[in-house]
Order: sequence, then structure tokens, then C-alpha cells
Amino acid sequence: MNAMRPSKWIVCLLLSLALWGCGYQPTNVGGVLTDDLYKTSVSLSPSATEIIRGRCQWLEIKGRTAACNYPAGLEQVPVLMNGVKPNYEAIAAAKPDVVVYDPDLFNEQDLEKFKELGIDTFAIGGSTVEEFEDRLIRFASLTKAEPEMSEYVDKIHAASQQAVGAPLEPKPTVAVLIPGEGSEHMIAGLGSFQADIVRKSGGEPLGPDAKMFVPVNAEMLLQWNPDAILVAGSVRAIADDPRLGSLKALKSGRTAEIVPDVMLRRGVRVDVLIREVYGFLGRTNPPKEGSE
Repeated sequence: MNAMRPSKWIVCLLLSLALWGCGYQPTNVGGVLTDDLYKTSVSLSPSATEIIRGRCQWLEIKGRTAACNYPAGLEQVPVLMNGVKPNYEAIAAAKPDVVVYDPDLFNEQDLEKFKELGIDTFAIGGSTVEEFEDRLIRFASLTKAEPEMSEYVDKIHAASQQAVGAPLEPKPTVAVLIPGEGSEHMIAGLGSFQADIVRKSGGEPLGPDAKMFVPVNAEMLLQWNPDAILVAGSVRAIADDPRLGSLKALKSGRTAEIVPDVMLRRGVRVDVLIREVYGFLGRTNPPKEGSE
């Protein structure tokens, strides 16, 4: 399995050399042509801010969202998005080389405005860990961040290999939930990034055919009856829901509280998340039938 990792970075390094070498030609990025490496940016998602600040030391961040809170030291970076829509006028005044965003949070109409302003955009997303890694590699090649990003991608890969080298038997079924406070709980769809994290951690995700979190009613949760539940936040709202008392994950105590920012973001702690989920599933997984 490890033999597959260098191949991505050979591509990345070749692309980097092409960018720096003589005769470099403009490259199409996110539908917009760029003729140089990015040096300044505005982030439109906490995930993107984590990547820029945590793994792109040469890329200056000139604006962020009000929700961006990690890594430490962001207080001096201006907030250019408070709510669900960017402050286009303020972003234009900041004159960034690129606006970095989460593709799950914006539509084509939102991005069209940046094209009109002549500002490049770059999406860091992906429904799978592999897709996320590919976007990181591409972004690194445009921001002089190959060494830092290579180290991070290697950490993600190493974390994923735990379940390959020591698979959990039997493979536990897992639901990833956002607890509802006075409303229905939400569950990660099978096509979501969180569901792929479960797979990389040795589990089998349960949920609807969706790429994001969607509301889930009690009857459906009871029908799936997962072996384990991962909660983005406090498990209290799940455990105190009288409709869910018969869930085997609750009865056996096989629930884990994951810091929401870690569970819900594709940022600089994906490797930590995989290790945490794998560790939890391994500690709580019942022994295979017939074993000691």
C-alpha cells in the first residue's frame, strides 16, 4: 500500500517544477487562469483557514470567516464573511490572489461574483479522503507548500493504514450524528466525508444515500441500530432522547463524543480524527464470536 504514496508526490513535484521552471504557462485552476503562484488569500471556510494557516506558510491570509478559530493567532485577520454570504466588496478591497472555499458551502452563483471581480477561486473539499488529499496536493503546488503538505498527507495515509494492518473483526456498524437541540438529529450520509472517515477507521457507516448530513427520524435510527455512534459534540441529546433508548450503541455505552470542529471540518486534523475513531472502535469492539 505504501508504494502508492510516492506516485502522487512525483506528480506534485513535476507540477511544481513546471511552475517554477522557464517558460511556465498559465494554469487553469477552478475554472480561472492563474499565471503565478498564489501569495495572498482569503478563506471562506474554517476548513480552508486551517489548511492555509497550518500547512501553507508562504501564503498570507488577508481575510477569513467569523467561524474561523483554528489554529491560534487568527484574531488579527479581518473577518470578511459573517454568516452565509461573503462580503464581496471587502474581499475585492483586500485584493487576494485567490479565494479558498469549501465546495459544499457555495454554489456557482456565489462563485460567479469572484470571476467578475477577477479573483481566482480554489475549492478544497472531497467526499473521500483520497479526493481531499488530491485537492491538498494541487493546492500545495500553487502555494509553494509541497513539503508541509506532503508531511500532512503522509500522516493521513499512515492513520488510514492502521485499519488495513489491523482490521476490526467483526467490522462495527457506525452512525455519525449531529445531536439535535430541540429538533431532529442529523446523520452523515453514506457519500459524505465523515462516512469515508468511518471506513478508513475500520468501520461500516450507516445512513441514507446522501453526501452531507441530513435529518434522521428516530424510527430510521432504530431500524439501522448501529453498533457504535460517533457524536459531533455532546452525546447528552442523543442519550436523553426517550425514543432512542433501545439502541444497542446507547445500551452498551459505545458512543464517542468528537470535538465538532474536528469531526465536521476537512482541515489539518483529519489524521487525528482517523486515529481517534479507529482507537475508539478498537477499544469498544466486542471480540469475534468464538475468540477469547
